[in-house]
Amino acid sequence: ATAPARVPPSRARRESEKHLIDHSTPIPTLPRGMSIAERGASLTGYVMKRGGRIKVWRKKFMVTTAEGLVYFKNKDDFSKQVISGTLVFDKMCPLPKSNKVAEELSFLSAGRHFAFRVMTGSRPRYFCTDSAELTRKWVRSINLGFHAWSNNNGGSAQFLIRAQSSIRNR
Repeated sequence: ATAPARVPPSRARRESEKHLIDHSTPIPTLPRGMSIAERGASLTGYVMKRGGRIKVWRKKFMVTTAEGLVYFKNKDDFSKQVISGTLVFDKMCPLPKSNKVAEELSFLSAGRHFAFRVMTGSRPRYFCTDSAELTRKWVRSINLGFHAWSNNNGGSAQFLIRAQSSIRNR
């Protein structure tokens, strides 16, 4: 009898983690002729975003909208509306003992200064900018956007906040 084919460790890990990936929120597509700006963009610019599974920092052009964060590979993709990824307010959760979903970090590993993180139900997302002022602008824009979103959605975010905090406290 022949031995079963051996699965490489990286593939085996991906296979075992498939259940952890949330496929319920597709990357939004824009209605024809509607730009991100028309959807309520409040802050745009380049940030460094840390990857989730592979902790590599990549430069992204990011935009805050009424629904959350949308990021692009570069400004040209933003002009063409080619979305690289999203982080919607619906998936964000407040920091413990706080009503904020984003916070400044004084220092992040690998010498990353001017960093901030955004909390989601699955994991924190890390970003950094070129200055403390830019970091403060991003954090403020994300937190204001989250609160506006939660107020416009009938307090559904408040229900989510209470549910997640009760789970954490068990």
